[in-house]
Amino acid sequence: MEATLRVGCPTYWGNLVPALQHTAYADALLSNQFESLVREGRGGTILPGLAKSWTVSEDLTTFTFTLDTSRKFSDGTSLSAQDVKKAWEHGLSLTPQSANSSLQDVLYLVEGFEEFTHTKSLRGIKVIDKATIQIRFKKPFRTALSEFATGRMAIFKISNNLQIGTGPYIIDSSNDSKLTFRRNLYFKDQAGYSKVEVTIVDPQSAMHALESGEIDVYAFADRANIPACGPGKVTSISCVSGMESGHLTLTLNGLKNRFFSNREHRLAFQYLIHKHIKLEKLPPNYQQNLTLDPQPYLPLQAGRLDDSLVQELVAKGKPFVPAFVRATQKNPLLIVTSEMNNWVQDLMEKLGVKFTSNSGWIETRQRIQNVL
Repeated sequence: MEATLRVGCPTYWGNLVPALQHTAYADALLSNQFESLVREGRGGTILPGLAKSWTVSEDLTTFTFTLDTSRKFSDGTSLSAQDVKKAWEHGLSLTPQSANSSLQDVLYLVEGFEEFTHTKSLRGIKVIDKATIQIRFKKPFRTALSEFATGRMAIFKISNNLQIGTGPYIIDSSNDSKLTFRRNLYFKDQAGYSKVEVTIVDPQSAMHALESGEIDVYAFADRANIPACGPGKVTSISCVSGMESGHLTLTLNGLKNRFFSNREHRLAFQYLIHKHIKLEKLPPNYQQNLTLDPQPYLPLQAGRLDDSLVQELVAKGKPFVPAFVRATQKNPLLIVTSEMNNWVQDLMEKLGVKFTSNSGWIETRQRIQNVL
């Protein structure tokens, strides 16, 4: 009898339709059933996925993908360019489960989006032949490949009123507390487990669940305090960082007439964060498998900059720090963040930066509304 892998998840994953998923948990789980045209590799490089190759026009408006039509959905049918077009157009027509359609962040830039409500078709997505799909944007979209690599842009087809994919597993059953996967027998490389069971295990109970054998793996372990993962610990439980591309992101609102529309304020904030954040001062959950990238908040560029140049760029904010701190005394900043990231506010307050009394943790929908 083949083994069943039992996985613990910190909380409910939410909607499990690619075009409607809006949580990191759902994104991770759905990647077992659905695949995208391309995928992200080490260092953010874009690698082939369902597409074997692609070309991009010089003006960055037209992306043409050649598909691997040997790939099969879990019903045995082969992938085609028409499946890609249908998946995205169907997904865009679904009622959003979050602040807006998960696909809209990308597809609103496609030619013909304005008419989609009436036509139910995007003329900017063109099926050239069975193996070739072309996407035309209304203006240059330099990050499109990265967007195509996300789970929300995964390709699916409708079979017996269900969304099916080309990934190694099929969601066999699901409810609000348990999710069961079984193998996709048409996947090109057979998966290691015939069955995977995912259950909700709150972070406080994660260690006990691992020790008792209730679960074999705890996903998103950075959300839990796993003592076995601390420095110098020797135990049968080990921690592995599986999120090479996972990042903590702090976005400054630089819209016109807002506090951070002042470039000197942005430079000062960048300097303070970069120079004063200390790994050992962060909450325990973030001290595990965490490294600091020396290139935060820098302008977009091809590849990475030399670290010595980065240090010079960051140092440009130092002269503006006193004025920045004084400005926050007059106009306190509003910072809204996830429950796990309140340490950002604590750090900045110790450096003299003042925040409004209603700053702190709020839900994702509220955070989005405050930024707009």
